[in-house]
Amino acid sequence: AEHVIEHVDFVAGLKFLTEAYRVLSVGGVLRLAFPDPVRLGTHGAAWFAELKRLGKVKPELELTPHQVPLLAAVGFGHRMAWTEGLAYQLLLGIGFRRVLPLAYGASQYAELTGVDGHHKTSSLECAKLETTVIEATK
Repeated sequence: AEHVIEHVDFVAGLKFLTEAYRVLSVGGVLRLAFPDPVRLGTHGAAWFAELKRLGKVKPELELTPHQVPLLAAVGFGHRMAWTEGLAYQLLLGIGFRRVLPLAYGASQYAELTGVDGHHKTSSLECAKLETTVIEATK
C-alpha cells in the first residue's frame, strides 16, 4: 500500500491495517509506504526545493523550515499524517509479529525489492526524502 493510507482519515486507515492483518496468512507481509512529516523535520528544505523544481507547488509559495512538514501532513489531499513511530506501534498492537522500517526501494524480500513507484510521479530524490517504508509480517 504505497502513498494511499494518508488519503483516508485515521479510523479508515486503522480499519485497513486491521483488515490487512486479518486476510494475510501467517508469514504474510504488509508493505506500507507513506509521506512522513517527521522525516521532513530533517529533510524538509531539500524536499520543498525539489517540489518547486518539479512544479508540484506554486513557485511563489514560501514556507519556513517548521512549516514544511505541515505541507506533507495536510497538502496534496492528505487526511491523516502518518509517522514511522505511529505506524510501528499500531501494527504491533494489531498483532503483526515483526515490524521493520526500511529505506525507499529496499526490502527484506527479493520479490519486494524495488517495487516502490512513488518516484514515477515525483522524483527519486523527493520519494526518498519524504517516504517512510515499513514491512509488517503476520
